[in-house]
Amino acid sequence: MNLVYLYFSFCVLVIWLLLYIVFPYGRKAMFRIGLMYMPAGPACEFWHLTDYWHPEYLFDITVGPLKFGVEDLITTFSVTGISATIFEFIARRRGMPKLPDFTAKIFYGMTINGVYALGVVILLATGLGMNSIYAVQITALLFAFLNSRKRKDFFVAAMPVGIIVALICWMTYSVLMPLFPGFFSQFWKLDRISGIMLGGVPVEELTWAFSVALLTGPFYRIFSLQYEQGGYSLIPADSKN
Repeated sequence: MNLVYLYFSFCVLVIWLLLYIVFPYGRKAMFRIGLMYMPAGPACEFWHLTDYWHPEYLFDITVGPLKFGVEDLITTFSVTGISATIFEFIARRRGMPKLPDFTAKIFYGMTINGVYALGVVILLATGLGMNSIYAVQITALLFAFLNSRKRKDFFVAAMPVGIIVALICWMTYSVLMPLFPGFFSQFWKLDRISGIMLGGVPVEELTWAFSVALLTGPFYRIFSLQYEQGGYSLIPADSKN
């Protein structure tokens, strides 16, 4: 049994734990964004297992039409949590105050936004027959832009978050490739995607990490600000002139 996906998920979880220790002010966002988005991993496997990849799980979990593994839960929780805490690091460096308390209104806004995003994925992947990895990334980029339409400074500030998270995924795969030779050709349906490899890693893995981080990095702060009076900017006032 090739458990490379399990090792990958544990690697990003270790990075999550390190950030949890080093940046205590990001813990609130790490937990809540990770938990909010964790179901998205198994949900996307409904399409990914058909047109993107077929990883070996430690054990299969079946819930209705969904088949997934604990690795999907760990990876989604960790990557989205990492994105949120890196964004909060940038926010604090720019002088933003601590995050407000999590309220029912914030949870409601996040949930509705997630439902709309899932609807777009269904439209693209099922309705239009688009490969699901591209459907997910297009949806993430679209909602990252739409969510930040009134706070474009958030969108700009999330760009380095996306780059950092993509680099984390690339470096993690680079460590695992010598230990599990050929796992991309074994488990990824490379004939169904672009075939472009960056340092031996399918480019779709890196663009997925970038787009997910761009969406989830500022997600908590965007929706918490919708219920705050006034607001504040990541870009200092004197730099806007």
